[in-house]
This record gives sequence, C-alpha cells and structure tokens, in this order.
Amino acid sequence: MPVNIKHGHEPNWRNPSDWSGGLRWGSHWLGIDSTVNLWHGWQDVDSYWIRLNSTGLEGERRVQRRTLIGGSLAAPVGQVTLKSELGYSPDATRYRLDTTKFAPGKTEEKQLLIGLDYLTGDWFFNAQYYNRWLGDVDNAIEPSRRQLVSLGSRRAMLQGQLNLTGFVVHDLENHGQYLSLGLSYDFDEHWQIRTGIDNFSGHQDSFGWFREQSRWVSALRYAF
Repeated sequence: MPVNIKHGHEPNWRNPSDWSGGLRWGSHWLGIDSTVNLWHGWQDVDSYWIRLNSTGLEGERRVQRRTLIGGSLAAPVGQVTLKSELGYSPDATRYRLDTTKFAPGKTEEKQLLIGLDYLTGDWFFNAQYYNRWLGDVDNAIEPSRRQLVSLGSRRAMLQGQLNLTGFVVHDLENHGQYLSLGLSYDFDEHWQIRTGIDNFSGHQDSFGWFREQSRWVSALRYAF
C-alpha cells in the first residue's frame, strides 16, 4: 500500500534556534589522553511517522534534535594502547508500533566502547567491543540492546609500498557478520592500485540486510 510522505520541520541556518554547537575539553596527563564532549544538534537520520486513517496510510518525515554527552580515554601500556569511550543521549529515538501508528518514541541511549591497539614492527592489530542500550518505550519494535565485537589488522611490506588490511565485525545479538579484506600498492608518490572485498552475511536484522551489497572492488588511483 503506497504511503504519502510529507516533510516536517527542516533546520534553517538563518534561524539561530536551529543552529548546532558543541564543546570539547581535552587533556594529556601521565601519558593518558582524555576528552569530555558535549554536542547539541540534529540527528543524522530522519525520523518517520506513519498513521492509518480512514483514507489510508499517511506519513511524515522529520529531522529531530539530539544532545550527546561523552568522554574518552586512551592509555599506552607498553606496545598496547587501551581505549574506552562513553556516550549518553537523553533524547534518542526508538521505534514503536500500535494498531494505528508507527512512530519513534523518545528515550535515552547509552553507549560503551572498549578497545585496544597493538603495534609491533610492520603489524598493527585492533580489537573493540561496542554496547548500546536504549531505554523502554511502549510497544517497541527495535531491540533495547546491541553488541558488536570487531577485529582489525594491517601489515606494511616493501618499505610501506604494499599494505594488507583485514577487518571483521560480529553482531552478538543478531548473529550477523561483516568482513573486509584489502590490498593496496603504491607504484610511486602519484599512482596506487587497490583491490578488496566487502562481504555481508548473517541474520536479516543485522548485516545480512546488506547481503546484496557484498562486492569485490579494484581501482587505480592517481594523486596530484
């Protein structure tokens, strides 16, 4: 059944009340990097309201405000760098569905990222764990939690002319996977050739949704 979507409020840069802004504080103490961040702006994904009435389905697309509060830490321990990030939003959205309406409900969102980087010789390794919690809303159709783990590696060879990269993400909640493998070779300071694959698999509620976007890409690049 077709849905007639109309546009709601759009930010206008001429109106000061629609402006975005943020503050950032950073510190480097005893080798530890830390930041505290505050941002108030607009969500980067539009929100949709769809209602069923006597004439059929009607919809509206809106851009909504969002406030983000967060911080980060990065501490070297030998050849390993430990990292963590925390984020909180009091006005996140979580979609809900009842008998006549599909709409985002306002709720809070908490995010946690823990990771480590390891560099030895020509090898670089990275591991991360990400967790997101959404608060309760009535008749929610989005999950309240998402957990991801990722592993990445990079190997430089031939004095840095040849680079091999690998990256994999696993969705712990919905059992989906994303795999990226790449190779690049610099002929000189201008010419570079690249090739690689991106593969999406697993459950449709996770990376499996993008299964048709799996691809192999090769490119020849020239930089001035």
